[in-house]
Amino acid sequence: FPALVNGCTSAFDYQERKVVTETNISVISKSGSKQSEKALDIFVFNNDKLRRLDSYQRFESWEDGRLGIASCSGEKIVCAIANSGYDRFNWAQVNNLGSIDKITVSLENERPDKCTSCGIMEITAGEYARDFALTPLVSQVVLRSVRCDFSGQPYEGEKIKDARAYLINVNAECPVNAIKQDYPMRIINNGHLEEGDLDNFICKEIILQNFHEAIGNNVNKCNLEYLCFPNTSQVERPGSPVTGLVLGGKIAGKTYYWSISVGRGNGACGIVRNCNYIYDLDIRRKGTSDPDIPAGVESVQFKLVVEKWEEKSTYEILF
Repeated sequence: FPALVNGCTSAFDYQERKVVTETNISVISKSGSKQSEKALDIFVFNNDKLRRLDSYQRFESWEDGRLGIASCSGEKIVCAIANSGYDRFNWAQVNNLGSIDKITVSLENERPDKCTSCGIMEITAGEYARDFALTPLVSQVVLRSVRCDFSGQPYEGEKIKDARAYLINVNAECPVNAIKQDYPMRIINNGHLEEGDLDNFICKEIILQNFHEAIGNNVNKCNLEYLCFPNTSQVERPGSPVTGLVLGGKIAGKTYYWSISVGRGNGACGIVRNCNYIYDLDIRRKGTSDPDIPAGVESVQFKLVVEKWEEKSTYEILF
């Protein structure tokens, strides 16, 4: 019988407890990269007006497949959170479903192979089994390729040197139970690259990556991948800027920036949870002197592909 934290109040309730039905969990990880799961926290709440905690169980490692958990019988809401960075003591304040909504995670703790993921589902304990999907809170921005073609310009034939690509105006905090994130909770790289903002990151490369060769007329299939939390801000306003992908580099010794507002165009409406935003850039002219100013179409043309991350692994949980 699995160990659990019991939210039922009466001895009779505990005596009536039974292990209930088996449920599949499908862990959705980013395209082309399998998630290496570590800690998994599972909460079972009563599906009634109060939605109090019925039971809680933590798995420190769960890569080997089937897991088991117990709860009281009846109508339940199950919430599972993977790779949150919290230990079991951080969840002490969770006593009802509303408590989960108040807990946030930080982008500084995210890793490409260990993204914080969450899923929530209503079940009838002991009666039937259903698929249970855990989806990452983050989205991925990919700079798949870049080239520059300065034909007809006085600087024709020049290359972009000392180039780096990074995200600005990044939402760095997100509720673990985020269904829709309409605005950023905490911004890093506000308007420009702030190296100090990256000091606390476990993996700085999810925000900033350097090119190891100059960008010229030949297509550079760089495939640089970044992570950020959702931000569906439609217009720039104080405290809620639009997330941008910036390419910065030097032409003839002077630094220029080409900035793209992520998740705009091709039917996209900002950055939503668990999506890939894939860009191919074609640089045509010199950029701007400010990374927070979007580059005009005369300076850079781009192709945007938006797609969901693929399912990579399936695990089973017993209720």
